[in-house]
Amino acid sequence: MEFIWIDDDNGRRETASNMEKALGVSIQFESVNGKEIDIELTRILHDNEEPDLVVMDHVLNLAADSDTIRRGSTAATRIKEKWSECPVVSVTAAINNQAEEIDTRQEDAYENMFPWDHISDYYETIKSIAEGFKHLKDNRPQVPEDLPDKLNCPEIERERLMKILPNKIKVKKNFNDRSLLIEVYKWLNTVLFRRPGFLYDELWAATYLGLTLEGFKTVMKEFEGAKYTGAFQDTSQPKWWKSSLKEILVEKFEETGMPWVMGRKLVKNEKYYSKDYAKGEDYPETVAAEDDTIPPIWQPMKLKHTEPHPSFENLLFFEELRIMKPD
Repeated sequence: MEFIWIDDDNGRRETASNMEKALGVSIQFESVNGKEIDIELTRILHDNEEPDLVVMDHVLNLAADSDTIRRGSTAATRIKEKWSECPVVSVTAAINNQAEEIDTRQEDAYENMFPWDHISDYYETIKSIAEGFKHLKDNRPQVPEDLPDKLNCPEIERERLMKILPNKIKVKKNFNDRSLLIEVYKWLNTVLFRRPGFLYDELWAATYLGLTLEGFKTVMKEFEGAKYTGAFQDTSQPKWWKSSLKEILVEKFEETGMPWVMGRKLVKNEKYYSKDYAKGEDYPETVAAEDDTIPPIWQPMKLKHTEPHPSFENLLFFEELRIMKPD
């Protein structure tokens, strides 16, 4: 895969090289340090074929020269005027800098933003974005009904998944609109992958099976068939289809019942049994926030010790996000 990294800090050339080696991709580093960004962008777009991904520094006015482009978000918009299906991600120190505000419009110009600190923690996520776009471009959906196949969606979930697709995707008769894949990714990243319901992260999957995170790790291989393996699969943030977790349990024990009860049969050591965070009781049925801190800290809890979280609206077919009741 081919990446282009655009930055006004020459010191990040080494970081680009490290990412290149870690991910096994080719990264072309373009320094705009001391240069007119508008002219450099025009040259980059003219001289190169569309890459698989562009990495962009968000703050470009510290060491570069431009009267019109001072943020990577503006440059990202320019890039997509020509490379409309090329994902652009931001790697920036501005996320952790209280003096540098990033508004929603700027953030929306990128497919994702990653903090400069510990950027190596996000290598696999960045690669998953590039691989996902490449897969969908090489195996383009022809109609919205093709999307569940691209996500390796279980048959039992197809109908519900189609119902929750945003209208801007559902109304398309074909996918020749080159900006549509960007819309697909943004919906996946902000809704399907972010909200538990169709897919569960490790904590939700473990709690659903009545286990601690450590307990789930001991039986994780038994649920390999439930793991999400579709477009934009991120190995650093694995997810599992909820319906497939239940299906595997039923097949294993040839009976039905509450998953958080049945799942405990998979391990013998009680130290691996999930406990309610609020009161220490057995069989927590959900995951809820400790308090109203944003981002929340999530813990296994009994439903009776929780209430709807005021910061999250309910979404059709997704879990209701909840918060621990105050004492």
